Amino acid sequence: MLKKCLLGSLLVVVSLPAGAFEVKPGLWETTVTIEGEAPPEVQQGTYIEHQCITAEEARDFKPTIRQHFSEEGFQEIDISDDTDTLEVKASKFTPDLNVDIAISSTRHSDKHFSTRTHVTNVDTMTSSQESHWVSEDC
Repeated sequence: MLKKCLLGSLLVVVSLPAGAFEVKPGLWETTVTIEGEAPPEVQQGTYIEHQCITAEEARDFKPTIRQHFSEEGFQEIDISDDTDTLEVKASKFTPDLNVDIAISSTRHSDKHFSTRTHVTNVDTMTSSQESHWVSEDC
């Protein structure tokens, strides 16, 4: 369960543009660095991921973020954004697992944004992402 929650959250984080925080649709390359106490099933260190962001998501990613966290069982989901920043806080409380996630993303341009994520349960895992637009074609 923790694996699904953490991996799913990281995938959403990789593609975080939202609302006024608009970016170009298309193929994005993200360099992800995982720090701290991650479970063994979460890839450690630094790696690169590619993600296709649709035009709809590039204009307003809030519905996708909210849907993802709801499907993962998070009861409290708070999303706020403006032109250059996006903040997401989500909490999940179950008999087996309590998780708090805090995400902060900064838009440097419509072709570049960076994200910092803190996932806290028994341990704390932090990830940093640098995302760059690659092309219009996915």
